Amino acid sequence: MLKRWQQRRQIFSEDNTFLLTNALHFQNTSSIKGSYFTRGHRGDLRFNGFTFRVDDSSVQDAFSKGFCPKYYEWYGGGMWNLNQKINSPQFCGGATIQSYVCYYAASLLGINGMNIFLIDLRLFGGTVRNRSSSDFVNDKLDCNDGYLRNDNIYRLFPITKQIHSLETLAPVPGAKILGVVTNPTDYYHNASQLQLHANPDYEGGMDSVRAVVNLFNERGGGSGECETGV
Repeated sequence: MLKRWQQRRQIFSEDNTFLLTNALHFQNTSSIKGSYFTRGHRGDLRFNGFTFRVDDSSVQDAFSKGFCPKYYEWYGGGMWNLNQKINSPQFCGGATIQSYVCYYAASLLGINGMNIFLIDLRLFGGTVRNRSSSDFVNDKLDCNDGYLRNDNIYRLFPITKQIHSLETLAPVPGAKILGVVTNPTDYYHNASQLQLHANPDYEGGMDSVRAVVNLFNERGGGSGECETGV
């Protein structure tokens, strides 16, 4: 217990904390240099870049173990019959690793004290999911959309209309987690900066973390629109 407490203290120490200062990028990571879209062999739109993952794993566990989609548990850690099962409803939502290109979208799911991790999906990518056509029936989190009713997120951050969430089937190792993100203010939709508490075991070490932070902090931003004609 003492060792884990010391590890957590080190992770959240000032020396291990970086500032993300360009909201245009952390509220729409598809605008970051090096992000790109492709079409999968079934014609589905895919995104490769940085995303925010909401998870109830402890920071230490996530950094060491990464994230594993639920279907791995169902099929004993393999890709058994995956080609036939890929379009099944069971391979949506919780069966996959879900993440978001918009920090605010992730923060709506992290309101219950779950951690928000910044993950590097430049290699693995994820399938773009659009918002469902279902109507919100109450003020609670909608089970299909995950966003709050009447929250104006689609107006505030138009990218969420086009990239509601990403679903990744491949396990994401701990070395692909840049760190855990916290907000130093009480504001989420108009946050001016975020704190990134780095994963010391991120692939490439601290030099790679700094390089990614520089990408996030570059001035300017994209159009907030996703290319659908790729």
